[in-house]
Amino acid sequence: MTTPRPQESTPDIPEHLLARAIFGPLGGIVEISAVAATGTWSLTDASPAGFATAHRTQVTRLRELVQRIGEFSDATLAILDDLGYLNEHSVQAPSLLMWSSAYEDVSSPLEAAEVVRRMSRTGADLQLTRFLQALTEAAIARGRNVAHGAELIAEAVRIAVGLLAGALDDSDPLTAQRTSFRTWRTAHLTDLLLPNSPARPEARPRFREYAHALDALLSSGVTATGRPLPAPAPAPAPFILLSDDEGNSVSVTVTGRHPSPSVTGTIMFAAEIGIETPFVRGRLDLALWSSRLEQWGRVLDRLEAGEDAGWMVAERGPSLSVRLVGERDCPEVIVEDVTTSMVTVRVPVALRDDWIARHRERLATVLDARADSVPYLPTNPQPRRNTP
Repeated sequence: MTTPRPQESTPDIPEHLLARAIFGPLGGIVEISAVAATGTWSLTDASPAGFATAHRTQVTRLRELVQRIGEFSDATLAILDDLGYLNEHSVQAPSLLMWSSAYEDVSSPLEAAEVVRRMSRTGADLQLTRFLQALTEAAIARGRNVAHGAELIAEAVRIAVGLLAGALDDSDPLTAQRTSFRTWRTAHLTDLLLPNSPARPEARPRFREYAHALDALLSSGVTATGRPLPAPAPAPAPFILLSDDEGNSVSVTVTGRHPSPSVTGTIMFAAEIGIETPFVRGRLDLALWSSRLEQWGRVLDRLEAGEDAGWMVAERGPSLSVRLVGERDCPEVIVEDVTTSMVTVRVPVALRDDWIARHRERLATVLDARADSVPYLPTNPQPRRNTP
């Protein structure tokens, strides 16, 4: 049902223009999030479609909120699909340059990891601010009740902050939301409230009302009804990420609880093996439980001892093996899917010197997060020093 529009609402603005003003920065948020999620700031590692799939719940809810705030028809919402931001495509350096408003000089090595990181962080702040502005404009144009409209906008910003977690300077989600609001208040609102602003006179008090409502929501951390603002769901991070600066990577990411119950009563996790190279890209679903996670720890032990080792090679389903010296005189990761596709992929990866230590930390994080967690003890622990 369409919300009645009060007398002070702005004149009708074409629906597609309101929508496109939102979809533009939303596209930037998706692309930047996909780049940040790689953990390497490598554009060749970024997969917008893979990121959208891994965050399907958040992306679906964000689409619903955008549609409700703007009262958009399904046909108008389909413009987002036509723009292709959620489809598989390569994220190009000129796109990040655009999202960051030319934060780097065009003569810079735009695909270098540090340059990509700076453009992504700047673009994340900028596109969040523009996203908030476009949502507020749509809510005002549609004459929404300010209290309800502000709650919808706050939730949309909360989800966008969660998607961009890896690209934001603020590690605390609520702090990041408040930072986005303050940036919007300074960069957009103050100009709109001036007597000579481009905003129509009847719209200026509405912008002020939304600013006050959003300020109260984000300052208190609760909605207008007294309910706490929900924290954004943490973005899934790979606990295996074998990657290099050449764009080759093999990752394993826990995406949530597995829908099938385990016959042993042990909690099962849904996971995904991802393969990204300039030539080959693919993904495989995977089920994990405690013994498989702990088996990966023992694989790291063998690799640290200088032995080649495989993970899940004696079980049904996909397996992952690491050869420390492969055919190209560098480590080689072998992913086999014997039971389903019968395909084997070999990925040469120039690994960093500290990659085993970093993977122990990643594994410890996953093990600590299990509901049935038990400490993982490596098979070759370092001896303790005697103390007086």
